[in-house]
Amino acid sequence: MTRIPVLRRPPVRALLALAIVSASACALDEGSPWGELRDASLIVLLDAPSERLVTSHPGAVQTLMGYNVAVEQVELRASTLTLTLGAGGDVLSFDPSRPPPGYTNCHHGHCHTVEGNRIVDYADIEAELRLVGPSGDQSVVWSLAGAALLPGFNSRATPAMVGCEDGCTLERGRVNGASLEVVELRVSGRVWDRREGERARLAPLAGGHPFDISVDNVTLVVVGEGRVERGERLQRVLETTIALPVSLFDDIDWAEMPSEQDLLTLSEEGAEALTQRLLRDTSGSARLR
Repeated sequence: MTRIPVLRRPPVRALLALAIVSASACALDEGSPWGELRDASLIVLLDAPSERLVTSHPGAVQTLMGYNVAVEQVELRASTLTLTLGAGGDVLSFDPSRPPPGYTNCHHGHCHTVEGNRIVDYADIEAELRLVGPSGDQSVVWSLAGAALLPGFNSRATPAMVGCEDGCTLERGRVNGASLEVVELRVSGRVWDRREGERARLAPLAGGHPFDISVDNVTLVVVGEGRVERGERLQRVLETTIALPVSLFDDIDWAEMPSEQDLLTLSEEGAEALTQRLLRDTSGSARLR
């Protein structure tokens, strides 16, 4: 006699427990951000290529105006480092932590409908909204403390970072770049005139002419690398490098600069020339990993 297998229903308590666990998994992820900036670092560089270095004055570089400049200290004080995220690829036009009308509980690539609790993919919601791209760029501001001190060319410094000013939540998008709000850049050192004899503009001085110059309130911008996207880690770190240019002094005619107690400073024209070189020639990157 052939025995017919009996299909047994799982106990009602088991089904109820499974439903509770599934609901709990959804509830834990409700309103979760795409990413969070956990930490940030900044490295300030002042490098000089070998062809610029002067053998007769160790630590000095040649400038386009015909001077040799040796840097003894660079002090860069900055207030904030701002990371900017923008549209890129299949970036959503809505924030999953703030579901569009008619939807709730967005997570794991889909949202639940308010009526009927249906699951709808983000792509279908985008098609329904008939929007492409986000409403605008997002900025995350990180505060700094202290100054970056560099003892000369071919050196680097890392100022202390404080934390995010208005929260560290990251929206979906690509990293456009980062901007450093420089409160003051102060440079001290010595300068020699490369011209000799009647063509010399500065009086010969074995130890060089000391200078102490500064510029205020400059915004330095660098390109960005990375993105906040589905499949990326939630906790992110921003690594930013600012490379000050060796061309910093190329447009300064030191013979035309004012002197205070035998210390060369900057005229308005000199300060403007140095600022323009900073804005034009500063390089670096902001990498989100």
